[in-house]
Amino acid sequence: MSFEEKLNNILYYENWISKQKKQDFYDSEYPELRALLSRSLKEYIGDRYRALVTIVEYLDQILKFTNSNNMEWIRVKELYKMPNFMSRLASAIHEYPFKDDLDTLLLVMAQNSGLECNFFTEELIESFILSIKKGSDCAPYKNVFNSLSTNQKLFFLQTLLKHKKKFNIRDFSLDIKCLSFVEKNLKAFCSISIDAIALTKVFYNDKQALNTINEYYKDHNNELLKSITSEPCIQKYNKKTIELIKLITDDIIRNENALISEIEWIEGGSYSDVLIIKNKVLKIGEERATPTFPNNPYIVKPLLRKSFPAGRKNIVIEVMEKVEVKEDFTTEDVFELYEKLRKIGLIWGDPREANIGRLIKSNGIYWNGNLEPTDEALGLEPYRGEEELATGNLVIIDADFIFKEEDLVDKMDGFWIARWENYEKQYQKKLQRKDTK
Repeated sequence: MSFEEKLNNILYYENWISKQKKQDFYDSEYPELRALLSRSLKEYIGDRYRALVTIVEYLDQILKFTNSNNMEWIRVKELYKMPNFMSRLASAIHEYPFKDDLDTLLLVMAQNSGLECNFFTEELIESFILSIKKGSDCAPYKNVFNSLSTNQKLFFLQTLLKHKKKFNIRDFSLDIKCLSFVEKNLKAFCSISIDAIALTKVFYNDKQALNTINEYYKDHNNELLKSITSEPCIQKYNKKTIELIKLITDDIIRNENALISEIEWIEGGSYSDVLIIKNKVLKIGEERATPTFPNNPYIVKPLLRKSFPAGRKNIVIEVMEKVEVKEDFTTEDVFELYEKLRKIGLIWGDPREANIGRLIKSNGIYWNGNLEPTDEALGLEPYRGEEELATGNLVIIDADFIFKEEDLVDKMDGFWIARWENYEKQYQKKLQRKDTK
């Protein structure tokens, strides 16, 4: 039986097997096919050249059964020199079942061929782009794009535009030529960018480009909202929750008259993802360790602080004013706030520099419309304290682990945070000094 006949028989058998169980890039094994290819491609067994010709001819079929357990055949350098191999590969990769791992396959081929980035012909690049199943971040695009030469990258970007394929620019390594091409076609790239905010970061120092991006998203508000809620941190929620987040985000953007260049994600705390929208901060995350505590002057006044059902768990959405957090705060600054809370009978269980900020304006509610949420509406207990914090005053920005003094033993016992103990000792010593005078 010839190599071609054996291959035909095995492919038929493997195809039958693959229909009986789900194929997996890492777990599926094709021992008969792997053995045949390995045996036939050894230099001194059988007709090696004929085997290579047959592989090229049956490439679309062989690719269906190529995964982490069956890659020996792609390590044969002569294969890449065979007539029509590259064009056959470009047309055959549409049949590759493991779309999310197509970049891995091609990059391994590029390395084994000895061609490196020259392995990626324009035909292959276009076929690859059209073969990928789209995800929110599209890692396969990133992995291949960043391995290419400048001219190949330019062709890659041109092809994305040609076919209007969505991509995430923040993952792409862009040199000067690529940046220039994107800028010349900026409106078109806005329309295919998954991450609108990332575009503003790429051109943060280019006023003309920022103006173009801002103007585009002014006229395409739905695209902007879809981009923001396409972030993985939002996509983990159910559809109803995502729609709620979208509505709240839209309301803030309109109220603030915010441009896309005035919106950014920042690193949040352990519980929340944080979106800055001009002068407002939107926090989205898990329910707090202390879901309720007395409202007081020393936290940033919340415009919204509400728990919403999100599948099996609830999430908390908060909206508050932006404060200055880029300063190097000290333990003395933290103690200042800790002491103020203690004077109104509260204990701050997580006092640290990362949890404080400096007010850009007096601590109040700023909204274009009637908005005066009650303590009850915010899920907080009745207000304590009379001080009104002004511009420049320190304020707590992460209002979690705040307890009433009388709840110290019941509620704080067992919490992993113990930072409050040092500040409490300092506070008690200060009280003792006052008593002895």
